[in-house]
Amino acid sequence: MTHEVKEATAMVVGSLLPIIVASLVRKGSERAYTHLRGEDPPEAPRDTRTPWKHALLYAGLSGAVGGVIKLMTKELEPRRLREARSGDRSPF
Repeated sequence: MTHEVKEATAMVVGSLLPIIVASLVRKGSERAYTHLRGEDPPEAPRDTRTPWKHALLYAGLSGAVGGVIKLMTKELEPRRLREARSGDRSPF
């Protein structure tokens, strides 16, 4: 693969990664909540009709799952893209 193709691939992966991560966090949080509570997670945790304990549990699980997935994706994110995002160097 040429340098330009590698860089373009890194940019595409870097652009799609947040979308994929958000989907993984949502699905992972829903599964964890269902496993712990034996019921579906609240559809609208911000809704005032949602009990606090359900909203807090879902929020905590979302944060925990999100943290784990973020650590995992940092390992997958191309080094040059990380450098470009931090401002250390241009991806091109």
